[in-house]
Amino acid sequence: MIVGVGAALAFFSYNAGFRAGVRETVRLERLQSDWNGSEVQTKDAIRRWVSKTSPREMAGRFPYVMSFPDRNCIELKIEPGSVGGVPVYCYRANSLTLLEEHSDVE
Repeated sequence: MIVGVGAALAFFSYNAGFRAGVRETVRLERLQSDWNGSEVQTKDAIRRWVSKTSPREMAGRFPYVMSFPDRNCIELKIEPGSVGGVPVYCYRANSLTLLEEHSDVE
């Protein structure tokens, strides 16, 4: 009986720790360092999307930066299981000059 309870406790502890580790990994993957002005560009992309839709449209979204030699593209991805389109804003590297906007995705 004691072995069964110990095994069950070990299983649930392992499972809880594993889930906590997965959540932390996802959070760390979403942290971005500033690359060719991407931090300011990300804020601008979010501002553009919110002004086009509504602040609640950012719920369940997170920015994803794609960096190319001459530009950064900010994709406002949605959480798994969410519904909706994914807008993309591309800026000239180190500037707020918008090169492309693919936001007709409501």
